[in-house]
Amino acid sequence: MSLHTSLTRREALVKMAAVMVTASLLPYSTITHAERAQAASAPLEYAQFLQISQKITGFEPLDVALSARYFSALNARFPQLSQHLSALYALSQQAADAQVFNQMARERGMAETIQAIVTAWYTGTVDPASVDNSQLVAYKEALMYRTVQDALIVPTWCTFGPLWWTDLPPGVTRQPSVPAIDLPAVLATNEDNA
Repeated sequence: MSLHTSLTRREALVKMAAVMVTASLLPYSTITHAERAQAASAPLEYAQFLQISQKITGFEPLDVALSARYFSALNARFPQLSQHLSALYALSQQAADAQVFNQMARERGMAETIQAIVTAWYTGTVDPASVDNSQLVAYKEALMYRTVQDALIVPTWCTFGPLWWTDLPPGVTRQPSVPAIDLPAVLATNEDNA
């Protein structure tokens, strides 16, 4: 008795797409296994989400690891996302730019979905209006900072941006040549003099 399983063309394409998505996400260590699995389990929806995100934000290319994280978080928060993705993808192919795409989506009753995607990419959070349920996905990589990167730094408690202390301070052109002080020896000398 032979075990014969047949695979339809559609099933084969979906499985190949899942393998390609999984393989493309392997180098990104910032993605959790669950997020990688979510993107790989729905490769068509994930690919549509990435294309929709690029069209509506106007930024290409977008970070693949962040895209998988946003896709996973938005799917968990907004159950209607997967239902709207194929319709939004079709609209994104028809629209000339982000503004037209946004208007077309709103006219077809997908304003909440398109707003959730844009808000996630620009603020780095999913569902930021919900105090108890909001999820931070990215801070420094949020698109709101990319639009002004030529004039502003990402806000931090640091004076000159993240990790500013690794470079020379503004206005300083070389490392100081002051010898280091041996603090225990200085303290011992001060105690002897006292």
